[in-house]
Amino acid sequence: TTFVLLGHWFEMRARGGANDAVRTLLELAPSMALVIRDGQTVEVPTAEVMPGDLMLVRPGSKIPTDGVVEEGESEIDESMVTGES
Repeated sequence: TTFVLLGHWFEMRARGGANDAVRTLLELAPSMALVIRDGQTVEVPTAEVMPGDLMLVRPGSKIPTDGVVEEGESEIDESMVTGES
């Protein structure tokens, strides 16, 4: 019984740590995104960005969602996600 409880305790600690890490990453995401709709740039909540929307990401700003670069080029600092320094 002791080993089972100890194993359960370790599992709960590991899950809690993983949940905290995901929560921290989600808090880093911007709450608003610039989306181009009908030729106009509109600021919308990130949750309302739809597949196929064209986003405008300005230099130095955070990228609100996954996507593909349609025009231009950029370098992205992914160290917060990959853990590299």
